Amino acid sequence: MNECSTCNCLCQQLDASKRGKTFFIFLQGALLPLGISIATPPASTLFTLVSHDASSCCVIFSFLGASGEPRILILDCRQIAAIVPGILT
Repeated sequence: MNECSTCNCLCQQLDASKRGKTFFIFLQGALLPLGISIATPPASTLFTLVSHDASSCCVIFSFLGASGEPRILILDCRQIAAIVPGILT
């Protein structure tokens, strides 16, 4: 049995999602989607699924930085409260 087998359904959804699918991410306790930008307050960021490791609950997303450069975000899927499919799916 892997560590992530007791995780929430969201981790299972990420595991079943296709690489390249886009999402807005809501972290636990957040009222707004995660925004990574230099704006104040940050605008919601559209994240692209790169991979999900069901044995460690590690999920990797890519996103475009402020200058349009690709960036990487690595999260424990158990810290994500919700995902909303993005408009570029």
